[in-house]
Amino acid sequence: FQGTLCDLFCLSWNGFSHGYLWQFVTFLFLQDAGAGGISFFYLIGLTFSLYVLWIVGTYLFELMGQTAFLSFYLGSGIISGALTLFCMPLFG
Repeated sequence: FQGTLCDLFCLSWNGFSHGYLWQFVTFLFLQDAGAGGISFFYLIGLTFSLYVLWIVGTYLFELMGQTAFLSFYLGSGIISGALTLFCMPLFG
């Protein structure tokens, strides 16, 4: 395989067409820094995403329990990834 880790684990139409089905799960834990590398705005976006996950996730974890929260998190991530992937050809 030639390419970056993001080519292998980030969600992409190219990866899906090559059979990288694990991207539906692994993209949940990655954030692409893009061609410009890690910038101030990348760090702000990453920090905000983690903060929201911490605040909302803590509440839902206590409300739902460990197994139900994990199922909800991974299930909603896989569904949103599938919808995003199939919208990519429509919107470029």
